[in-house]
Amino acid sequence: VSGNGYGITVEHTFTVNIDNVAPVIHAGNIRNSETGEPLEYYIDQEITYVEANLKSATYNNFLLSNGQIIATNTVDNSNGGRVEIRVEDMAGNVTTLTFIMTIFPLTVNNITTSTQDRELLNRLENDYNAAAQAGGLTESRMQYFETLIQRLKDRLIMLETQIGAYRNYLSQVNSKQSFTLESDYNTMFTYINYFETKDEQIRYPDWMQQAILEGEYRTYYLKLETEFEKLQILMEEVLTIEDEVVLLPATNVVAREDYQNIIRVYNEYDSLARDQKAVFTPNLLNKLTELRRICEVLLMQDESTGISIDGDHLVGELGGSSLTVTSYAAESQYFIEAQSTLFNQMAPTESRKILSINRLSLEGAGAEFDTGIITVTLPIPEDYRQYVYFAVYELSPDGTITKIETSRISPDAETVYFTTDHLSTYILATTANVVVAEEPEKIYGSIAGIEVDATMLTYITYSVVAMFVIFVIIILLIAWRRRKFLQGYNRDHKKALIRRGIHSIPKGNPPPPSNPANPIERVGHDPQVFYRGKKR
Repeated sequence: VSGNGYGITVEHTFTVNIDNVAPVIHAGNIRNSETGEPLEYYIDQEITYVEANLKSATYNNFLLSNGQIIATNTVDNSNGGRVEIRVEDMAGNVTTLTFIMTIFPLTVNNITTSTQDRELLNRLENDYNAAAQAGGLTESRMQYFETLIQRLKDRLIMLETQIGAYRNYLSQVNSKQSFTLESDYNTMFTYINYFETKDEQIRYPDWMQQAILEGEYRTYYLKLETEFEKLQILMEEVLTIEDEVVLLPATNVVAREDYQNIIRVYNEYDSLARDQKAVFTPNLLNKLTELRRICEVLLMQDESTGISIDGDHLVGELGGSSLTVTSYAAESQYFIEAQSTLFNQMAPTESRKILSINRLSLEGAGAEFDTGIITVTLPIPEDYRQYVYFAVYELSPDGTITKIETSRISPDAETVYFTTDHLSTYILATTANVVVAEEPEKIYGSIAGIEVDATMLTYITYSVVAMFVIFVIIILLIAWRRRKFLQGYNRDHKKALIRRGIHSIPKGNPPPPSNPANPIERVGHDPQVFYRGKKR
């Protein structure tokens, strides 16, 4: 209805549409919180809105396009990932959606088997499935979330498996009555270490330990600790001996004097129980055994005489015994009688010149046991190492001398060795008619890398003499040719004088001058010699 000043009134009727419907926002599973605290979401979400008379659509006061994706990797994390979406129409109707979009808080390092973590992981998977069905995720983001969810599920399964395995082992410990180092120590140590080690890569987190020890399993674990402490005491004895083995000298530098320390450690090892020996480190046991063997071999050597014996039974079975050598001097009656016996019994062509007489025996633990087959090595005196023929005889207590047919000379010609099944008194002899081995040619030096020996010196001498003879012949030939030349020259000169009428060459001094007053008188040629003004 409208009117003017002239009293005219016009009435017109028309239809007016009043907009009282608020805009609609579609955000998948995302909802406003009923408590006032925004809810957290961890999956990218496409935001759409429906409004015919749109005035504005904003996202944290920025323009929001219809169908824009709010992603965990694009939100502003400075405000904790808080997202406020506001859509207003021309009628002033406003719709808001407030939530938090952030990265999923659980990782493979902090996820637990708690109900809360399981529910959170299930929610993440459900939200992802809904977002994937809506088609609001890119291929790369879908792959990212699928990988994240699968890794967390695998980690959860692994944690459940570890907890179950630990509990299963505790049940086995509880039902077992006896424990040994060989079969139980390493496994016990592993499970105890999961709780007590300081290595964070191995140690189970506190929540996991609590989950394992729930209920009767705490009692089972206490039994595990008790039984492990018993085995640990036995293991400490093993570790102590292993430390002593480590401190022993290496096999390539061990000496005879180290035997007592080595046998002490070996006896400590030998005193261990069978169960303790079973867990002894093999490499250290090999070292200890080899050191003992080497020292026992050294005990079978006499340093003063150089005599040694070797045999399979001497090492180990007769451990602790040592070789004793009694040597007889050449001036002793025993030596003289043995030498006389050899000269009387043996032919001159056989070895009967005695070089040494030694009585061998064993002393110490194991000396009374059977030695088995042994090899005896006798050194050849240095002055006789160029000799060729040697023999070894056994001298019995009754004076009987028996030749040992198994004796051999070592390749370096420094020792004679033979095999026997017992120790006795042995004579080392060589031939009386000495056959000396050929001496190696003496080397006097080298020329251009060629060794100069006696033969080479002979060749050099012959060469020098030959060169000298050739030189003398050349000198004589030159002198003869010169003489022949001079003779020819004189002959030709005389012929030339004859052709000139000179048939002879005056010889001697001319006659003295004559005295004109007396032609028959001749004036002498005596010089007038004066010395200090006086005629002499």
